[in-house]
Amino acid sequence: KGWDLFWWGCLKQPGITRLACANFLIYSIRATFISWFAFYILSGGRLSAGVAASLLSAFEVGGLFGSLASGLVSDGRMARQPGGPIVGIRVQTSLMAVCCILLPAVSSLALLPASAGPGTYLAVLFFAGFGLYVAQALTALCGLELVPRRAVGISQGFLGMAAYVGAAWAGLPLGMLIQGRFGWNAWRAFLLFGCLGVAIALWPLRGTLSYQQVKAAARGEDIAVQPLKASEWPRARRLAR
Repeated sequence: KGWDLFWWGCLKQPGITRLACANFLIYSIRATFISWFAFYILSGGRLSAGVAASLLSAFEVGGLFGSLASGLVSDGRMARQPGGPIVGIRVQTSLMAVCCILLPAVSSLALLPASAGPGTYLAVLFFAGFGLYVAQALTALCGLELVPRRAVGISQGFLGMAAYVGAAWAGLPLGMLIQGRFGWNAWRAFLLFGCLGVAIALWPLRGTLSYQQVKAAARGEDIAVQPLKASEWPRARRLAR
């Protein structure tokens, strides 16, 4: 039944609620950038609305490269550790992106005055998008790998619900804080603490096995991830079809 599958196949799987918390924060950070950055720039009085909106393209371009890099880096690390924890390796890659790329970029943005030049913002937004989208892509992938095949759709729905609640949280609730006595300091704090929250939510999962690895271990077997040889690519493409 649907409810049993949701409870036993999704919620009871170790780590899925932590992924939901991380997804909530990831999408709230993304919505905070997209919804409020242009207004933040306009408050500085130096740049026009058109320039402020176009600067957000750097955030999305960084996200494009981050999404591509997330798979390449995590798959490459798994190829070097064939018996390693599949979900754990992806989480480790997400943590590196959040702690080494996203958090420094957000910290730089918090320190920059709203009147800074557009060139300064371009680099900061590119790296912020890069780091955030690595975590976004790999969190969704971990949600697939933590649950049995029958619960894949439910797990993605659960993570998606958390994501869009997070995006909504960056709307009216954050707007009320910005319009209150905290001003734009609330926006800066929201970004900084959101990044820290993602790292805290993901940290305990850095050694987590995938669902298939857990089942194989219970049978006394091992699942090793091996890269495909060039001679195996045509067969892999046929199976994918």
